[in-house]
Amino acid sequence: MNDTKNKLITMLQLQGEMNCWVHENWTDQGFEWYRAIWIEASEMLEHYG
Repeated sequence: MNDTKNKLITMLQLQGEMNCWVHENWTDQGFEWYRAIWIEASEMLEHYG
């Protein structure tokens, strides 16, 4: 795996752990997670340049 893919996997694992800490069944809540993904992706692009 390349470095970018490893970083992405690590980021998603950490986010999943945090979400579980907040609510064990976060995946079953029916929230519109795509909105959070959009925000995170835009923040990533801001850091990238």
